[in-house]
Amino acid sequence: MSADEVAAAVDGGTEQSDIVDSIEQSFSRLFVLVKGNLRDAAASLGPDLQPAAWGVLRHVMRNAPTQAGAIATATGMDKSAVSRQLKELRERGLVTMVQGADDARAVLVSPSDEGLRRVGEVVAGWNAQLRESFEGWSEEELATFERLLARFTAADPWRPRATGHRSG
Repeated sequence: MSADEVAAAVDGGTEQSDIVDSIEQSFSRLFVLVKGNLRDAAASLGPDLQPAAWGVLRHVMRNAPTQAGAIATATGMDKSAVSRQLKELRERGLVTMVQGADDARAVLVSPSDEGLRRVGEVVAGWNAQLRESFEGWSEEELATFERLLARFTAADPWRPRATGHRSG
């Protein structure tokens, strides 16, 4: 039985299932591209910096001041892994860490000026690439794509379901 025949047997081979299959394949390609971009972004901050550090730094930039526990929750990382990434980012001068004024046990993390500058350079490059990719798209197409993508991501299609399995 071919892969197409197996797929048809599993989902009935309907037009909608063909479209969903095509979307899944596009996501697979997109995930590979994103993973490479994250690896490159982390490398731009330091050749031996792990891609996870990029996600931690981006969270800090969007939510500063923040704490390691909040970063762990938002990124799905283990708190000890977040702590290791924060230590590395602090040693590279990309974040600052200070004790909270109200609670000396609380450590507040913020991006440093250097961290803001370096991430800004990477993001500016990504935005330029995206603008180039969208050349030829009408304003209406871009607005529709943005709206549908926001709707899709808000639905969090890969969150664990009641069965305990992630969908997708």
